[in-house]
Amino acid sequence: MKYRLECTKCKANFGSDNKSLVCPTCGEALDTAYPIDKVRETLTKENLEARPMSVWKYLELLPVDDACQVVTIGEGGTRLLRATRLAESLGLRNLYLKDESRNPTGSFKDRKATVAVTKAREFGFKTVACATAGNAGASVAAYAAKAGLRAVILAFKNVTRTKLAKLISYGADVFIVEGTSSDVNQLAVEACKKYGWCNIVAASRYNPYVKDGAKTEAIEICEQLEWKVPDWLIVPVGNGCGLVSCWKGLKELRQTGLIDHLPKMVGVQGADCAPLVHAFTVGLPPDKIERFPNAHTIAHSIEDDFPPDGEEALEAIHESGGIAIGVEDDRMLWAQKLIAQKEGLFIEPASASTVAAAHQLLNNGYVDSNDVIAAVASGSGLNEPESIFQNTPEPVTIRPKLESLENALWK
Repeated sequence: MKYRLECTKCKANFGSDNKSLVCPTCGEALDTAYPIDKVRETLTKENLEARPMSVWKYLELLPVDDACQVVTIGEGGTRLLRATRLAESLGLRNLYLKDESRNPTGSFKDRKATVAVTKAREFGFKTVACATAGNAGASVAAYAAKAGLRAVILAFKNVTRTKLAKLISYGADVFIVEGTSSDVNQLAVEACKKYGWCNIVAASRYNPYVKDGAKTEAIEICEQLEWKVPDWLIVPVGNGCGLVSCWKGLKELRQTGLIDHLPKMVGVQGADCAPLVHAFTVGLPPDKIERFPNAHTIAHSIEDDFPPDGEEALEAIHESGGIAIGVEDDRMLWAQKLIAQKEGLFIEPASASTVAAAHQLLNNGYVDSNDVIAAVASGSGLNEPESIFQNTPEPVTIRPKLESLENALWK
């Protein structure tokens, strides 16, 4: 058996032929588990060196038996940028950015979609559905189009026009839904149950296979660091799946012997949309995370008032000795601009939150300037270009004369 499924709550086990996306026994989240002893036989440094960079490079730790069935449009294998100029400006020496903007639809959500849509097609689903702030929906819509499946996308009410255009372009059935992120997630759950659709919402609470795709991000970071582990791995947190996935991948990697220890995990949220940060700060148990009232942030990609994968995310932070931290919107915008000006990388505010968090942690004494820090830049600024005008003046209009240019230059 390539893998098995285990309930995260009641611990019931199921074979890989189980088509339910939640535990058939208690309705809670499922997780995949792999025969690590067998994985070790082929997932070696030597074998990996011979394979091209891709999500599917790590096939032994992915829930697909037949690689010919994979639905792919070139995801994964993104660069790990050593951000030397940015690090210097922040007072750091070893800052790396995992540039997920290089994925086909511009975000790390493509890692989730390639695996989850592959499984949906393998299980015989004809329609996939997704609740989204934009990036996850774009990924699901794109991969569904490649697979020849229908996609129903339920977008949060604050979805930007740029992201909406992408959703529509892939031919999905797109609906803007009023209410909170929790309301939209619940609608997706109910619709999938009633109509027999496959729920590929970005949280692993509703689909275990998105976690397997997203975990390859952390595995790649370690491989790109020549199997050295960063001291800190900083991840934006909306629904919590990104952080949970990275932690799963790292633990599996340690079990294979490819790494010998684990980093401290940092979960970053907008300061005014921070249910995970609140729970961490006041010492709530992971299963007692509270809905965040009046949640809002410019980082729409991580605007979740109640993270479906929050419990697992908080457990991962505690287990790793890490921290959850809230970042103000103006600091995200500051970091977004600084990253672009120092490294030539244009990322969205949710991505920039990890760099703002690194600076904040340094100033607060949590991080040492010599620590090796890997910060996930989860999505491209081209997914949300409107944000840049929130802290940048509009360009000056001049006449087509040198004198007019000079006056503007030296004003």
